[in-house]
Amino acid sequence: MSSQAKWGTRGLLVAALVFAVAAPAAAHTEPGSPEDEAFRLYEKEVLAQVAASHQRGAKPMAIPDIFGQGSVLNVGNFVMKVTNNGLVGNPFTNLSSDPSGQWPGASAIEYLNFAGFAVGAVNPFATDPAAVRRVSYLNLEWRPATLDPEDRIYRAYDGIVNGIRFVNDDSDNDPLTGDPLIDEDFLDGRDNVGDGKIDEDYAAISQKVMRTDLYEEALQKAGLTS
Repeated sequence: MSSQAKWGTRGLLVAALVFAVAAPAAAHTEPGSPEDEAFRLYEKEVLAQVAASHQRGAKPMAIPDIFGQGSVLNVGNFVMKVTNNGLVGNPFTNLSSDPSGQWPGASAIEYLNFAGFAVGAVNPFATDPAAVRRVSYLNLEWRPATLDPEDRIYRAYDGIVNGIRFVNDDSDNDPLTGDPLIDEDFLDGRDNVGDGKIDEDYAAISQKVMRTDLYEEALQKAGLTS
């Protein structure tokens, strides 16, 4: 698959539904609201996953990486947990003490319950007007594509070997034009361009990078994602 096609696949229209309030100590969804009901269902499914796997804390290759101690962005004055299971933040304080959205720094003052990824779509073939436009989020719909060790959260930083921006890290060229290939790879543990190399030339764009691929389960089952 070409780089352009992969970007198209991964560039789904994604929005963040942020459930937060002004008072730092009360960052939660409103009881009884549709968002709260959806989250409670999501919580039950996560807890069921934990019980089924007998998992006690996250491991370095834990997939999905949401249980126990996980990936935390802690550069700068805002500290937040990152997962590859459809949300950022930490609503599951009974499973982990990771920060959800702390400011300033590691102050233990939380401003965020969680931010969930959502995708909106139009079904032109729907006969029910209520089903023409739908938004999908939570309920474990956004997740890694597989349980392969490669489908995990990757960490990097600006200036890392093979991840320097605007630099031809692996000194390769386009076979047709001869032009240098710059930042043509993805940090994902796979050979994206068919050159036999893995994560050899990507762009790390900040002091701390958390990078993962998320796939919408329904689209994946329908064969609409790679």
